[in-house]
Amino acid sequence: MRADAIGFSGLRPGAKTPFLDSWSRGALVYRHALSPADSTPESHFSMFTGYPSGAFGTSADTPESSVVAQLNDAGYDTVGLSANPLVHPRVLNAAKPFQTFVTSPYVSRAPLKARVYETLRHYWVPPHFDGWGVEKTSAKVQSSAEEINALLDGVLFACDRPAEAPRPLFLFLNFLDGHDPYTAPPPFSPSSEELWAHWPVNGDLRSGPQRGDTPKGDRGVPEWRHASRFSPDEIRYLRSLYDREVQYLDSQLAALFKEL
Repeated sequence: MRADAIGFSGLRPGAKTPFLDSWSRGALVYRHALSPADSTPESHFSMFTGYPSGAFGTSADTPESSVVAQLNDAGYDTVGLSANPLVHPRVLNAAKPFQTFVTSPYVSRAPLKARVYETLRHYWVPPHFDGWGVEKTSAKVQSSAEEINALLDGVLFACDRPAEAPRPLFLFLNFLDGHDPYTAPPPFSPSSEELWAHWPVNGDLRSGPQRGDTPKGDRGVPEWRHASRFSPDEIRYLRSLYDREVQYLDSQLAALFKEL
């Protein structure tokens, strides 16, 4: 989540995150937090091990180097849940020591009509997800925060311990809300008709990616996704969709912390 999408940061008037704003008043707030890497596996590797992201995939990248392994040795129950297929023991050695790791079906409930799906298919559903049972009415290959919360409820029930034998619990949750494409579940999501009317028409999302050279230094970002290809109104619309994602996640974090 961008700092300027969160109300208590004060970086942008009108940002609406009532739960996080309230929680921050009694919390320690880091105002200069940066990710150790610009990609998911490397940044989570650093989070779990403390190693620089460049050590991902080297001899330092072992299950034993994970803080989760140390917590197991210290007598914790270690539980992880993830809405992101790139945060999974199959991908991350650092996630392998979790005693319990639950993944989502990676399909949200944000609906798209067939016309919109087929037009935007190359963007909404990446090719490497073909064959994973992704329904053509789904806007995202991910689960919503509400679905992750529901999975967590079942996991915590299964982990319940008798009062005479308590054990500390280390709980890791990965939510993918706030990630593009920005279509939160109802009631925060736009209608299919609204997406069709306002989704940027910049030569890519409705007619297929324009094959161009990636500018030097912008590793792995297709040329057609650069902000210079969008009009100010299109960028504002995409930002409004992102804000809806953040507002949805804020509401689900409130439900999560109430449950905890």
